[in-house]
Parts: sequence; structure tokens; C-alpha cells
Amino acid sequence: MLTNQQIRRLLDIGYAACHTGSIEQARTIMEGVLADRPGHVSALVGLAYSHLTVNEFDKAEEILRKDVLAKNPGDADGLAYLGLCLMLADRKAEAREVLSQIPAEAAASRPLIAKLLEQL
Repeated sequence: MLTNQQIRRLLDIGYAACHTGSIEQARTIMEGVLADRPGHVSALVGLAYSHLTVNEFDKAEEILRKDVLAKNPGDADGLAYLGLCLMLADRKAEAREVLSQIPAEAAASRPLIAKLLEQL
């Protein structure tokens, strides 16, 4: 069983792997966290992000809608990454609708959300 600190580190490494193009490694890390903690929202968002980085928008959207937001409808990170996914897929009206569901206090504390809202 992984500790919360170990999970945070693994997620950081997984996101870094995405940023450097090591998508398979990122997915392996996210899936490893999910094996230890099924349904872990941050790991699911990270897995979706690994699909976003290689333009697999349908798969990213599926993970975000079915695995994250269906179980955690108001999750700000899930909504933000779904909004990003829809923007990148050139579905801006849908992105605007999704991003408008993010509470103002969550948007203020997360730079990604603030940036996305600025671009709409």
C-alpha cells in the first residue's frame, strides 16, 4: 500500500513523463497508482492527460466523463481537463459550458483553470 506522499510523488513523475513525451511511462505510473487506489481522481485525471498530450481527445474525454465526473460531478480538476480537452478538439462552445461549472474559488486557486477561462 502506497502512502499519500508516495502517490503524490508518483503523480508528479507521471505528469513530468507526459511533459517530456514519455507517454507509455506516464500511463504505467498512473495505472500503478490506480491499482493501489482504484478510482483515485488525480490518477484518473493524469491518465486522461496522457491521452490529451497525444491528441487522443475521445479517450481523454471518456475517462474524464465516465471515470472522474460521473462519480465526482463537481471535481474542478476533472472539469478543467475536460474543458481543455474540448478546447483542443475545437469544441469551444462545449468547453465554455464545462468550464462555467467550475466554482470561482477553485478557478482562482488553479492557474490552469484561470488560463482556460481567459481564452474563452
